[in-house]
Amino acid sequence: MPSIKHLMHNTPLLLLSIQVSSFVIPWMIVLWLSHMQSAEQVGRFSFILAILAPLTLLLASPSRNFLLTQSNRLFENAATLRVYLAVAGLVLALGVGFWLQQWQFVIVIYLFKVTEQLFDLPIANAIENKRVDRLFSLSWLKWACILVCVGLAFMSQNINLTLVLLSVLFVISSLSKHVSLNFKTPIRRLISLLQKSLPLSLSALALSVYFNVPRYILGQQLENVMLSVFTIASFLVMAALVILNSFMQSRLPQLKQALFTSKTQFKAQLTYCIGLLLIIFLLLQLTHIEFFSNYFWLAHNNIQLSLSHDNYVYRLVILFSWAPLLVSVSNYLYIVSGKHKLLLSVTCINIFLSYVFGLWLFEQWSFNGLMWMISVSSLVQFLGGLVSLKNPKELG
Repeated sequence: MPSIKHLMHNTPLLLLSIQVSSFVIPWMIVLWLSHMQSAEQVGRFSFILAILAPLTLLLASPSRNFLLTQSNRLFENAATLRVYLAVAGLVLALGVGFWLQQWQFVIVIYLFKVTEQLFDLPIANAIENKRVDRLFSLSWLKWACILVCVGLAFMSQNINLTLVLLSVLFVISSLSKHVSLNFKTPIRRLISLLQKSLPLSLSALALSVYFNVPRYILGQQLENVMLSVFTIASFLVMAALVILNSFMQSRLPQLKQALFTSKTQFKAQLTYCIGLLLIIFLLLQLTHIEFFSNYFWLAHNNIQLSLSHDNYVYRLVILFSWAPLLVSVSNYLYIVSGKHKLLLSVTCINIFLSYVFGLWLFEQWSFNGLMWMISVSSLVQFLGGLVSLKNPKELG
């Protein structure tokens, strides 16, 4: 059995812990809303988050991955640029809030998302300097912030106040002594940094928009109750994606090396990844068991009963969960082949086609049509990934 000391110095495990915390926050908000408010409000939260999540990813420029490929000198400029972009994004978030007629709720959601992204800076700094002890501190500090605010939310019954406090704690925790700000930095230098880092941020934006297309369609159709059930069921798929992504990231070096050295080894590695995808998919199907689903929905105040279809949406989300899992594996194929521009192009085309046909299919066959759209678009993304393996581009 691994000791506490061993876990403290396990970088992949610490990064997984931080990644899981990002998944837990919206889930906790949904739990609170399902008990304290209504299914309608859960749906509205999901729609707002689907709009703001891509925006905050774009504003998180330069991204953590970009910083890890650059010199340490950029960290001070990166922190300053992030703060400027976060303030500018506040205007856009306010516009979204007035459009949805929930400006206070939109602003507090924006604040917690944009401040959470600030953790990228000390995390990248710790990885760059091989300071695993700092990663451990950041992990437990972030979890401590979340647990404190979870307690506050249920005691105060005020979600807006809780999210403001969470944002303040995130700023204090992330912009520590290891990350400095310099507002005297010439604007020209910050603009240059933004231009260099923007392509990678745009790819993250595109992928976020792509995964949120079903939420845009349901929100546009004012199907807030259906969107709430879809959102809660999707948390199980998101948990599976966290596991799959962590595994794929750990296999990237082997996949990359095998692609350029041995087709046989690469096929074996890829088969192994697909095999894991199938195992995760089959494990997800166990959630159809009545014992699990009853307790799962009880935790969410049984808001699925607000739908006349009862468990119909939940069962379809789990049944078609292979599609987002396949998209996740597909994206790593683009990465190992070095075809980042192709990834961005295919994703943008897929977004357009998914939205247009998804909207039409939903109007014709309701939620069934939406699930078939997700399936077809995932196959398009996967085929594009396979095409990217031809004439791979070796980077460094």
